[in-house]
Amino acid sequence: MVQPALSSSLKASYNGLIRKVWSHERTVVPNSLKGVVDSMSKEASVPTLTERLRHTEWLLEDLNGQGVLDRIQITLQFGGGDSAAEAVAGSGGCNRYFSTVQFDDAGATESIQLVTFSRVGSTRMACLPAVMDQENRFFYALQAAQRIELAGAFLYLYSDGQEQPMRFTQMLPVIPALSLE
Repeated sequence: MVQPALSSSLKASYNGLIRKVWSHERTVVPNSLKGVVDSMSKEASVPTLTERLRHTEWLLEDLNGQGVLDRIQITLQFGGGDSAAEAVAGSGGCNRYFSTVQFDDAGATESIQLVTFSRVGSTRMACLPAVMDQENRFFYALQAAQRIELAGAFLYLYSDGQEQPMRFTQMLPVIPALSLE
């Protein structure tokens, strides 16, 4: 038997005997609260890209179309601040780095947003020349980033002067080990 398609605002539920169809339109809300309920449901239903990136960590897979060196992990971690500038940090492959990112809300969607990164600061350890070169290219591309996009499992950072974006994949959150003491 073919079931009729339900619109995205309708949900089918069963009470054991009959099928009920529930929708936001059929919910009884007093007129005095209707505007408040509508605005709350719209705001809560679609998180901004800024909210989706908070407390996440990403691994660089491609540096503007040039790949990355084997066994060198370059990461990008987003903090969780509520200010206009969010803290970012991570590993450049050799050194730890830190910066801030400003998200531009004008024209932003839940997956694409304009950004501005502040100057990148880092520790000053020396590594092999190839690793140092890759790290420097990453830092320059990060500082020149203008747009961020979340598409499926990938995070893309588009930098001024680069034909291809940096591509990241999300790392799993670190779960602290349990103490058996």
